[in-house]
Amino acid sequence: MSQRRWTSSLFVAVLVTLAAGAQDRASAQIPSASVRGAITDSTRGGIPSASVAFRHTQTNARRYTAADSEGRFHVTNLEPGEYEVTAAAAGFADVQRRLVLRVGDDIFVDIELPIAGLHAQVDVGAEASAVRFVPSLVSRRYTTSPAGAAVLSPLSLRGLAAVSRMNSTVRAPL
Repeated sequence: MSQRRWTSSLFVAVLVTLAAGAQDRASAQIPSASVRGAITDSTRGGIPSASVAFRHTQTNARRYTAADSEGRFHVTNLEPGEYEVTAAAAGFADVQRRLVLRVGDDIFVDIELPIAGLHAQVDVGAEASAVRFVPSLVSRRYTTSPAGAAVLSPLSLRGLAAVSRMNSTVRAPL
């Protein structure tokens, strides 16, 4: 009876081994790839809870994940092909990368997010006003001081310039 028990045990062991091998071959035939990586800031510190989106460019299929408390992520069972990967986190600018995955790939992607800057656009518009000098009001008289520097007399500054804006002339005596 012990020989029969031994033969049965051997038979069960062979069946279990064959079944495990068949399962390995079946899972190896599933065409997939995986990506693992880290989302970091400029100091190489991990960004916790950063979101990572994978978009298959040919099928538009999407997969999403979030980084752990150290900024690491891992996505499995991705269909081979070209992906657009977008990483985002509050206070940081989004970063996009392109990846090409082949069957069996298990690649590491390190994505550094820059700090989001303040973006402001200021449009300033104004009409330029024309300045018109009236030659009859400008005097070319000046005197020199004992030190040799030119000194304008109050009379020469009278009506130095006339400003023309929108067809009206304003004369400003100084």
